[in-house]
Amino acid sequence: MKYATYIDMDKVPSPPNPIALLIFLLGLIVPVIFGFSTGESVTLFHGLLIFAAVILFGGLYLLPSIIAYEHKTRGRFWLFFINVFFGATFLAWIMCLVWAAIGKSEE
Repeated sequence: MKYATYIDMDKVPSPPNPIALLIFLLGLIVPVIFGFSTGESVTLFHGLLIFAAVILFGGLYLLPSIIAYEHKTRGRFWLFFINVFFGATFLAWIMCLVWAAIGKSEE
């Protein structure tokens, strides 16, 4: 006789934020690409500096998307899309930030 197993959802860890993971991976890849594109070797200090800059500015640039993901805001895919492609215009970035902060969640 088989017994059903129940999972206590309070003990299941939440998956990592995919946007933060993307920023981290870009931080690892960009110094290597930078070194190949300049034709010079990138020293450890310069590599760490580029890594920190990508993490910092990538995190700031995608901050509305990170907030929307954490709050489970409705339309977070479209917010991410607008944030990535139009976020460089400061107005679109501010609009995405407001949308993420005050938007209704899916729950």
